[in-house]
Amino acid sequence: MTVTLLGTTYEVRLPTQFAIREELVVAYDAAGANFSQRQRVLGAVLGLCTDIGKESKYDFARARFDVLGYGGAVYGYLREKGVSMADVVAQGAPIVAKMEADLFPREAEVAAAAGFSGATAGPTG
Repeated sequence: MTVTLLGTTYEVRLPTQFAIREELVVAYDAAGANFSQRQRVLGAVLGLCTDIGKESKYDFARARFDVLGYGGAVYGYLREKGVSMADVVAQGAPIVAKMEADLFPREAEVAAAAGFSGATAGPTG
């Protein structure tokens, strides 16, 4: 998976720590219709999942693992470089969707992975 912003393509690497991936997904979902918070979370996603974070010189640990604080800084960096709000959403939201699918598999997927085929007929006879 890659993202392209302002003609530069970045490889997406999901954070190795489960807690960080979960926090990003939960923060995105919790932002709901709050556009400002969603943009900040997407800034954090792009910063933590690509080299954009390194380029921006912002560090998640120095931000005390504050998704909105770190994300706001990365989002501001991207906007100052000329990245549109629409591009932040278009490039960041699929990463969130990928993390969410990996973290919270659907019931049917879990059943299939476990070898369950669904309800069975009760005992006979």
